[in-house]
Amino acid sequence: IPLPNHLHAKWTIEAAKAGKHILVEKPAALTKSETIEMKTACEENGVKCMEAFMYQFHAQHKRVKDIIKTGEIGEIKYMYASHSFLLKDEDNIRLSAEKGGGALYDVGCYNIHAIRHITDAEPLEIMSFADLDNPYGVDLTTTAHLQMDNGIRAMFDCSFEMTNRNEYHVVGTYGEIICRNAYRPDLVGHQGTLLVKSGGETRKEIITCDQYMMQVDHFAECILNNQTPIYSLDDTIQNMKVIDACYKSIKENRIIML
Repeated sequence: IPLPNHLHAKWTIEAAKAGKHILVEKPAALTKSETIEMKTACEENGVKCMEAFMYQFHAQHKRVKDIIKTGEIGEIKYMYASHSFLLKDEDNIRLSAEKGGGALYDVGCYNIHAIRHITDAEPLEIMSFADLDNPYGVDLTTTAHLQMDNGIRAMFDCSFEMTNRNEYHVVGTYGEIICRNAYRPDLVGHQGTLLVKSGGETRKEIITCDQYMMQVDHFAECILNNQTPIYSLDDTIQNMKVIDACYKSIKENRIIML
């Protein structure tokens, strides 16, 4: 389902009622409550559904987690993620509040997912900042501070007003991992680039993987073998819960406890 954001929930539910398995674009919906309705419809109709966060299927992210497990960069203390591009088209659907526009929905959702996925943790509290007082009524740039339930602190930024950036940094007591092309690896060679800084040295690791093919293959296997996708709707609900909290923090100008 590659429709505008505000139609994802409606047509996921309709597809489920028709007995169709569903790969739905991110964000899967506009609120946590919508994603819960989607999950219920899929369970009642016995269909598989997965939110299409294709980036997570690139092998570079497993490599990041494997390096962390070795202890090479020590205990993880902080993670920073960023995703932005310069949006010049004023008629772009991403600028429509009625259709689920905004930087947080469009690209910030990647940052939130990456932080949760790489740290294996969920936010306990969030403080998010954005200016909604513009002609479009959507967030053009959003930043956020997160306190994770395992003690790790995290930050992210997302924007339609900045140059192309899609990366994350994982900082430990002994070193750091920088994932340079976290969400948009080179589309020709499907190459991801990791910089690992440890012991006063920096090494580069190039990892090649077609994240789109891996995503489709995984979802097909889940359908054929009646398995739950590794990225379940329960996980989607958790990601949406964080997005809800970010918007609530922006509107109420306060820390939100989850």
